[in-house]
Amino acid sequence: RHNSVPLSDRKLLDTLLPSIAMVSSSMLNYEWAEAWVRQMKRDQHLAPSTIRHRHGALARCLDWMIRKHPDIMAANPLRLLKRGFSTYTEGDAEVLAKAGKMPRHDEQRDRRLHEGEEERILEKLADMSDERMLFQLALNTAMRLRECYTLELSQIALQKRTITLERTKNGDNRQVPLPSTLVPILSKYISDQNAEIQERNCRLFPYWSGDRDERILDKVTAELSAQFATIFRAVGSADLHFHDLRHEATCRLFERTTLSDTLIARITGYRDPRMLKRYASLRGSDLASQL
Repeated sequence: RHNSVPLSDRKLLDTLLPSIAMVSSSMLNYEWAEAWVRQMKRDQHLAPSTIRHRHGALARCLDWMIRKHPDIMAANPLRLLKRGFSTYTEGDAEVLAKAGKMPRHDEQRDRRLHEGEEERILEKLADMSDERMLFQLALNTAMRLRECYTLELSQIALQKRTITLERTKNGDNRQVPLPSTLVPILSKYISDQNAEIQERNCRLFPYWSGDRDERILDKVTAELSAQFATIFRAVGSADLHFHDLRHEATCRLFERTTLSDTLIARITGYRDPRMLKRYASLRGSDLASQL
């Protein structure tokens, strides 16, 4: 009610609410913080990155509480945890071993499209015009799945070769340039589907009703992700996820253009340069060829 809370934090706090609702402020000390993290490792068996995300959301909530009500709590116990608190320890491993489980580690996806994979997928999508356009849009612009399927005609400027995105994941607006090879493909799709697009109030794709309720958008995203997972499995790419196309597109910006990191960050919408660096996992062979 008092602060603008990012959607990601709202979702995480909703997830955490059942487990912390009965915790009184007098219990919020360093021992509680350690026990909470230990529970997420040993009982819930969460990945370190998930633990850090939950810790961050609750820590920011408690920061506000301290600023607003210093009489209730003087210090934030979650800020006292040492760096690396989310890493599984030997003690965690011993407890998990008794349950037949192994400690979890952070796994950063760096899946790239293999040789011939793009062609096989496009061939599979030959008779699926909407899915084919969605695939090509994501692969050539580095846009997120939700940013793609919620596009409206008013956001697309073919002559200027740009797409204007509003209300993105991080809350910013940004312009995405269209590669020259994608412009005629997108133009033909709009021309061929013009009647259908007009019927759905100028929404580019049929997957979305126009309702911006987050629960509805989450459901559409999950359904589309599952649909493409089925398509990818059918062409022998079972380990490929739709979000990997954003990773591939970002890497191609590094490989095929002379754009600076700052410009690529503006195109992809990454605020944190560390996040952009994660996506820039260029193939070793491509780097070697430039030496």
